[in-house]
Amino acid sequence: MTPKDRRNRLFKDFKPVVRPLAVNGEIDPDDQKYLYAAYKEQGGELDDPQEVIANMITMMAEFDLAFFVDDQSKSFKKGHGPVGIVGAMYNGWEFQPHVTWLPWANKMNKLRAVVGILMYCRYNKDAGISIIKTLEDDRQFFKKLKKYAPIYGDYKIPHGDHRGDQYIFYVRGKKE
Repeated sequence: MTPKDRRNRLFKDFKPVVRPLAVNGEIDPDDQKYLYAAYKEQGGELDDPQEVIANMITMMAEFDLAFFVDDQSKSFKKGHGPVGIVGAMYNGWEFQPHVTWLPWANKMNKLRAVVGILMYCRYNKDAGISIIKTLEDDRQFFKKLKKYAPIYGDYKIPHGDHRGDQYIFYVRGKKE
């Protein structure tokens, strides 16, 4: 079975959607509700949704780009919604995504969303390469993703992170 066949099987009913977090500097009101719900579910103490969103925007300002990843979930009335937030560093050639999962994202959401993000990176005409850095804990997960997406690498950098060894994987983009 080819990676494309596996992806088609994984995405049989709904393909995860990678979309901008904010349009013209504004976060959609429905998305604000999801962000506030995630904040409260994780034990957040602020009661003002606008203050929570302002804090979220401040935190995401450290990234060059920010996206939502939407996937199927019974948690949403319409059957799908945001399961993760992707912050990415981008220098005009290299794209470095980092995902923060929302509390209702399950293991299948995470697998499907990461494959969706990797395919987004693969077909992105603004990125020459996408670099994924991970620790030993998630190394096997990314090695297994080779069954679904064109991910390469598995290069070890001893003590590459203050938490331990770091591993690098990459996906080539479409930028010439």
